[in-house]
Amino acid sequence: MTYLFIIIITLLISFIVFEKNFKQLLFSKKYIFSLMIFYSITFVGVGLVYYKVGYPYFSEENLKKEKENLLQSKELKKNIILQTKSNISSIKTKLLERPNDIGLLLLLASNEAKIGNFDNEISALKKILKIKNIVSVQSLLAQAMLRKNEGIINLKIKKLVLEIIKKQPNEEGSNYILGLHFKQIGDTVKAIEVWEKTLNNLKANSPWGQILKEELIKIKS
Repeated sequence: MTYLFIIIITLLISFIVFEKNFKQLLFSKKYIFSLMIFYSITFVGVGLVYYKVGYPYFSEENLKKEKENLLQSKELKKNIILQTKSNISSIKTKLLERPNDIGLLLLLASNEAKIGNFDNEISALKKILKIKNIVSVQSLLAQAMLRKNEGIINLKIKKLVLEIIKKQPNEEGSNYILGLHFKQIGDTVKAIEVWEKTLNNLKANSPWGQILKEELIKIKS
């Protein structure tokens, strides 16, 4: 408000100077001088506001901090990726001796997901399902396919989700995806129905609780 007041006062004073000289001194030297005063005072006032309001955002100290934070963030991400790739290499070595170890395959899928290798994640989950048809792994597969498809539910994902729900009606991840499917086709009433039912049947401390609550808030707003 202080800076807005400075601009208003500056323009008002300049206008008075300009108006006083305009009628009597049109095209005279004094008229030109009045214009000079008008623009000079205006630019000084605006310049003062720019300095007071805008300059701190470009201070050397702030820029240095932003740069340091960015570098730290990049370094952290780089270290996580390197560590994850190392984990993947180690798991693959162990899988050469125990190719049907479901625990190792789950670890492999998890680590591949961390660095966005969704094709490799899906491949690992499918290997598990060939060994043993586990509903929770089917749900993980549906979620991996959804991530690979950038959140868009296609016929393959929908078919897999319906298959899971047929076996286990309250399976959380699959019901979330089913609700998302209804949302994407514009059936918000059905999406709310599926998500509210799932929320009411959630297991204690389920990570899906917060996700479903946020989705319901967004779809109802």
